[in-house]
Amino acid sequence: MQILCLTSNITGAYIEALGVYVACCSLGIYNKGTTGYVKKTWMKNLEAVSNSCICYKVITMKISEILHKDYIVPELKANDKKGVLEELVDVICKHEPTLVKEDLVNVLMERERLGTTGIGDGTAIPHGKISTLKNPIVLFGKSTRGINFDAIDGQPVHIFFLLLAPENSTEIHLQVLAKIAKILKNGSLRKQLIEAKTKEEIYQKIVDSEASENGH
Repeated sequence: MQILCLTSNITGAYIEALGVYVACCSLGIYNKGTTGYVKKTWMKNLEAVSNSCICYKVITMKISEILHKDYIVPELKANDKKGVLEELVDVICKHEPTLVKEDLVNVLMERERLGTTGIGDGTAIPHGKISTLKNPIVLFGKSTRGINFDAIDGQPVHIFFLLLAPENSTEIHLQVLAKIAKILKNGSLRKQLIEAKTKEEIYQKIVDSEASENGH
């Protein structure tokens, strides 16, 4: 899907959501009460971004329209944070030969140093911006056993949505993040994704979830 220009009044929501989230994670504030507040604030405001944007075409965007089956890893082999990012980036580079693996991993790891993208409930949304991209790229990876990703609730991560976006695309970047966060709020879907065995099954679960959300 070709994503066109988006305009919105999202600065406040962006600062409130990611500001609180990154600040708390960077300071190592992981007690139960704060973790709950950080996650709730981050997810709530990402959803607000998704619901309040005034845009052309982007508002009807679905993750299933960006996520290709070839960009789904039904069972990750990695057992640590950097390994997960490298494994997912390998998939990108097979299909986007102009992208350099080391550069992508460095961008993603730098983002992790600002604050973990492991948002709890066994989920993570690693993301970064790449100057040579024209459109966002979304990948999905799953680890049945779970991987230590420094998540805000201290639990292993099973579901990964990785997002790479063009350098000058803050609005699109946030819009896609918001859509992914909305998907991950669905506990039943999270369970189904963990239990799914193939790329096709995982992709169909996401398609069905978005169709159900839109009342189709």
